Order: sequence, then structure tokens, then C-alpha cells
Amino acid sequence: MKTIALIKQVPNVEAMKVSRSRGEVIETEKRVMNPVDGKALELVLVLKEATGGEVIALTLGEEGAKDVLREALALGADRAIHLCDPAFAGGDAAANVRVLSAAIKKIGGYDLVSVGSFSTVGGTGQTGSRLAEALEIPLISYVRGLRVEGEGVWAVCQSNDESREIKIEAPFLVTVSDRADSPRIPSALRIMQAFRKDITVWGVADLSLSPGEVGREGSMTEVRMTFVPE
Repeated sequence: MKTIALIKQVPNVEAMKVSRSRGEVIETEKRVMNPVDGKALELVLVLKEATGGEVIALTLGEEGAKDVLREALALGADRAIHLCDPAFAGGDAAANVRVLSAAIKKIGGYDLVSVGSFSTVGGTGQTGSRLAEALEIPLISYVRGLRVEGEGVWAVCQSNDESREIKIEAPFLVTVSDRADSPRIPSALRIMQAFRKDITVWGVADLSLSPGEVGREGSMTEVRMTFVPE
């Protein structure tokens, strides 16, 4: 199977400080892969080991977001694509999904798109559902496991204390539950090999988008102020 794993670079929430006098959050350590996206990546890596195929790691972010792609390559992803362009900055969920869907359509020929059910930044949980709609493919939420049987794929879903299995045919998108397995620990050799691999970079022009469709200009919402609540 050809799978695309969406990963996001986020601040390390365990290493953040709040300055009430300045009304801001201070990051004290380098950014990390969104924890639930790491579980979404692990889920498709396990599927690849069972059935073969290819795993493509895809991220949207600034230059520093390459770090999470290197990590994905070290964990076992076959390719990595970085959506990086100044025009992408400040995008909300709608604008970012416009970029991600254009990239996934450009990749083409995929069977499965995997993404964490939420991120530690924003935490709106909109990306998966919006993306499935943009790609016009079925969506299964709160997935904690996948298995292939015959021509179909079974998704094991966990919602609260209820667990159930759903059979679906490719292509489809899953949002992965925080109850799924945590990512493996890469070996030193795999980490070194990851830094030797090329990372594909796509900007606005590569995706046949205009600056007015993405970033702040393409957003439906606007953040006017952030502050620390009393």
C-alpha cells in the first residue's frame, strides 16, 4: 500500500514557560513532532511491514520543520516532502488543508492518508475531516489499529470505552487516536541514514496555488491577540 503520513512540528509543551508580565508563552527547547502524529506514522509503518508498499511523510511548516521529516525517515518512512513557502505562514485550518490537499493530489496514487486526531497547537481537530472532504475520500476517526484482509482494510476504532472494527476499501483517510501505539525508537544507524536522504520541497508554484489561497490571505479566521488568562 502507498500511504501518506501527515506530521506536524509543534512546541515541546513540557518545556514551555509562561510570562504573565509579558503575556506570552516562551519555548525553552527545540520543537518536536506532534505526539499523536507520531502514533499516526507508527500505525502506517506497522502496516507497511505487514503488507509492503511505501510510506511518504508530509509536513507543512517553516524551514525548521525539516527536523520532524528527518525523524520520520529515521523511523522508517521511505520519502519526505516539505511544504515550505513564506506564503503559507499564518494559515488557519482551512488554508492549510488547501495546501495539504493540493500536495496529496500531486503525489497521487495513494491508498491511505494518516493523520493525528489533534495537535498540541490549536487542538481544533479539524485537519483530518476537512482534508477527507477536500480529497473526496472516506474518513474513519479515532483509529488505533489497521489490518489488511483480502481486498479490504479493517480499521480498529476506539471511542471512549467502545471499540469496533470497520471494513473499508482504499483510498481513505484515518485520524489516529492518542490510544494508538507510540512510535518506535530509531537506531543510531537509521538516524545517520536519514540525514543522507533528500527531502523534496514544494512551494506555492509547485502546487499550482496562488498566494491569495493560502496563509493569512487564504484563511477564514484571524487571530488578533493571544494572552494568558487570569
